Amino acid sequence: MGGMIERLFVRYRHTSYVTRLRARFLLQACVAVIIVLPFIIAYDVYLSFAKEVFGHTFYWPIIAPLVIFFIICIFIALLIVKGRFSISAHLFLIVSQCVLWSIVFIDKSGPLERMDTVAVIVAGLSMSPLVITRKPLLIPLYSAITILVSIVFIRLHGAAMGLSHSAMVDFVGDTAIASVVVGIMAYNLFSINKAALDRSEESRGKLTIANNDLIVANEELEATNEELAATMEELTFTNQGIEAQNRELIESKRIISESLEEKNVLIKEIHHRVKNNMQIISSLLNMQCQNVEDPLMRQPLNDAVSRIRSIALIHEKIYKAENFSRIDMSSYIADLLKENIQLCSKASEDIRFSTRLEPINLSVNQAIPCGILINEIITNSIKHGCVNEKGCSIEVEMYASDGVMTIIISDSGPGLDHDIRDSGSANTMGMQLINALAKQLNAEIAVRVQNGTTFTIRFNIKK
Repeated sequence: MGGMIERLFVRYRHTSYVTRLRARFLLQACVAVIIVLPFIIAYDVYLSFAKEVFGHTFYWPIIAPLVIFFIICIFIALLIVKGRFSISAHLFLIVSQCVLWSIVFIDKSGPLERMDTVAVIVAGLSMSPLVITRKPLLIPLYSAITILVSIVFIRLHGAAMGLSHSAMVDFVGDTAIASVVVGIMAYNLFSINKAALDRSEESRGKLTIANNDLIVANEELEATNEELAATMEELTFTNQGIEAQNRELIESKRIISESLEEKNVLIKEIHHRVKNNMQIISSLLNMQCQNVEDPLMRQPLNDAVSRIRSIALIHEKIYKAENFSRIDMSSYIADLLKENIQLCSKASEDIRFSTRLEPINLSVNQAIPCGILINEIITNSIKHGCVNEKGCSIEVEMYASDGVMTIIISDSGPGLDHDIRDSGSANTMGMQLINALAKQLNAEIAVRVQNGTTFTIRFNIKK
């Protein structure tokens, strides 16, 4: 039955929740009356034939109002279904009161039965808060009409019922008190009910708004989820592409690594062969030098051997180093000094070397001319600075500051000026080579003669 009633309430979808509740109650009341009233009519028909007061015949004054009320209840139910709740509610209350009062006026039963019907009328007033929607003043109005009708009834039928004047006053007073009490209770019940239902309606409205917001949020969330799903799908494809690229990069890296390893092997092999070739040239020159008896002819060959070995030493450093592009000059100078001591014809105790070398790396383009330059100066110091001196010393210092490399080579010999003065020319092969190498390095070179000869070389370190 509840499902059927809900289907009948299609027109109340846009009304307030309170109105829907009241309409449902009134429709259920009408349906109950429509179901129960035929049994009451049948019982009254039985009484009209059974009791002598009704003449043992069909007593229409009692049965007709009930039949009319039955028809009106069907009409009221149709009005409710049509969405006319306010009119149907007042019509139901008024018609039910009129039918009951008509029975009281027309009924020929005794005073007690009539008074019971009046009690039902007064009790029916308590239903008014459920059918009155906007104007609560109608509740006392219904109570006043009930009191007025009871006064009219008792004046018309009080004497016929054999009631004394005091009994009639008591009846009117009791009916008035009952109607007033019912009116007051109904009015307060209506106020409480209205406040509670208004609050409920407000909460329901907020809940509806919240639900609508939640529905919108859910729709947005679903749209976001769809976008995320699409994004995830795109990311999956992107990840697959990235994985393919990574595989290609790994393969390319492997190929590059193999190529780099081959290149490193080739570079090492090249430097190793260059070093070996220079050692062969150096050995050939040494063999040629041994066949030359003239010291003046032998000296240029020894100088050439020294220069070749200084270059070969660079290539040997490159061959042994892990980084082919940078040469450790401190290690190179230390090895170069050892080479020059071995090539020197003097006793090793006649020459003392002291070094103060910072670990500085140079590129190959700077390391080769720098190494030849250092070798040339040290060779000159050994040849000319330690000619007539016993226990002469050669000092080599190297350091870097703010990207500028400084090399200081000094000896304790007689000095460069003395050598130049004796030879009668400043354009010696050694000095020409030193100046050419300094120019190649873009280096500043300074020579100081004081208690020996000191060469100071400064140039910028290329990154």
